[in-house]
Amino acid sequence: MFKIFSYCGSAQYPSISNNISREFLLRLTNTMEKEFSIKHYKCDQVKIDLVNNVNQFIKPQEAMNTPDDMPMIANQMLNSNMIVFSTPVYFKNVSAGMKVLLDRITGWTHSFELVGKFGVCIVCGSQNGSKETLKYMEDFMIRLGLGSIQFIEYNTNNNSVSELNQKINISVNTLVDRINNSRPPLPTDRQIEIYENYKKLFLTEGINDAEHKIWIEKQKNNENLNLKDIMGKNSVSY
Repeated sequence: MFKIFSYCGSAQYPSISNNISREFLLRLTNTMEKEFSIKHYKCDQVKIDLVNNVNQFIKPQEAMNTPDDMPMIANQMLNSNMIVFSTPVYFKNVSAGMKVLLDRITGWTHSFELVGKFGVCIVCGSQNGSKETLKYMEDFMIRLGLGSIQFIEYNTNNNSVSELNQKINISVNTLVDRINNSRPPLPTDRQIEIYENYKKLFLTEGINDAEHKIWIEKQKNNENLNLKDIMGKNSVSY
C-alpha cells in the first residue's frame, strides 16, 4: 500500500492551491500501478497549536506530544511514502496555516526524519513572491530528508491552465516512473553534506546540550549515523 499524506495551508473556500493538490493526487493515483491510500487535510480541518516553547523546536518528541491533532498528523507523516505540501503565497512566504505545521516539525529538519519519502510542493500565487516561497519550502523539505522533490508553481495572472496542466503532468510522470518500479528516493549529495555537518556540530559538547543529548542517543542506536542507513530503517514498504 502506497501511503500519501497531503496538507494544504489554505483555509479559503474555494481554494486554488487545494484544488491543484487534489488534481495532482487524482492524476498521480490514476497512473500508479500500486494500491494507495490518501490522507488529505486543509489547515482549517485540523487543530495545530502554535509552538509555545523553544524545546518544541529541538525536541521533536515534545513537539508531537500535545493535546491537539499534531500526534495524529506526525504519525501519519512518518508512516507515509509521500508528503505533499500545498500553500498559497502570502507576501513572499507560505500561509499561516502552513507555517504552523512547519514550525511544529522543525525539529525533524535536524534529524532528516522523513528521509526515504517522496516530496511534492505546490505553491499558488497571483502576483510576485512565488520564487521566494518555493526557495523556502525547498530548503525546509531538503532538511526533512524528502527526496525526488517535485515543485508545481502556479501564478494565476501569469500562467495559463494549460501551463499548469503541463507542470502537473511532468511531476506525475517523474514520480510514477519511480513508484511503479519501486525505486524510493535516495538522499542527494547536498542532503548528505548537510546531515554530516549537523552530526559533527551536535556531537560536539558545549554547542547545544539538548541537541547533543539527542545525537548521543542516536549514536547509541546507530553507530555510523549514515543517512542512507537511516533511510533503510525509516522506509515504509509499499
